[in-house]
Amino acid sequence: MSVMETTGMSFVRHVWRERPQRSYGRGVADAAEHTPPTGGAPDAESTTITDVAFPGGGDARPTLVFDDSCPMCKVYTGAFDALGWSGRTPFSTALDTYGDVLDLDRARHEIPIIDPTSRTVRYGLDGLGALLADRVPLLAWWFRHPLVLRWGRPVYDFISYNRREIAGSPPPATGFDCAPDHHPGWMTRYQVGVGLATVAIAATKPAAIGATVAATLIGGAMLGVADEDAGADGRRTRRSHVVTCAFVGAAAARTSGAVTRRPVVGLVVGVAAGLHQVARRGHVRR
Repeated sequence: MSVMETTGMSFVRHVWRERPQRSYGRGVADAAEHTPPTGGAPDAESTTITDVAFPGGGDARPTLVFDDSCPMCKVYTGAFDALGWSGRTPFSTALDTYGDVLDLDRARHEIPIIDPTSRTVRYGLDGLGALLADRVPLLAWWFRHPLVLRWGRPVYDFISYNRREIAGSPPPATGFDCAPDHHPGWMTRYQVGVGLATVAIAATKPAAIGATVAATLIGGAMLGVADEDAGADGRRTRRSHVVTCAFVGAAAARTSGAVTRRPVVGLVVGVAAGLHQVARRGHVRR
């Protein structure tokens, strides 16, 4: 085994940690009505459903059940749907149809792909890789390559566990909330990584520095990062939101300043962008 492969495997083992015991958020009463399916190990690539009536319908395409509070999830599942590669349904309304074939605990962290033809449910990167390999045969070797899957899983988990802090969208107003568990490890990595990226963007650019400071101070105050009543997990979550706001402000200031060649414009745009992110994340205090 080469030094590069050894280093890569060590990195994956470092970032991959056993997931904490999970508990359902809002929607637990609805979730409790559904019995998790049998037929596959918890970490298996796919689960074959054999003990319940599989959802029917006229669409033979696989269906992706996506987090409707996640803009990124909406974009790529919408693209797949538009291309005719798969159907999709939002998680907040999916339980009535798919609740009995989903492992809801796993599905909150790895997007489920339900195939009515093969009566299987695949999750996360394995499911997406299989779907893309079927739809783009020329790249099937890439999507199914063991190293791609091995290195891609930590990246997938990084995004999945932090998707609500990245997007800043509120949870669905009704229905089941598929928010991921609070994972201190992935959240801390997000804060450190985005914080370093923000410093790199703002370095030597006064407008970007000003926008970063404004978003950090005002965001920290408005989102209550020091609120003792929020608890340790709540404060950590709010810090992630503030870090995102600061990054957006710095990036907007740096970009607009470079385009207009006017630092004042960069400062104004950057501060406005950062504060806009703060304002749209006020739901974290509720």
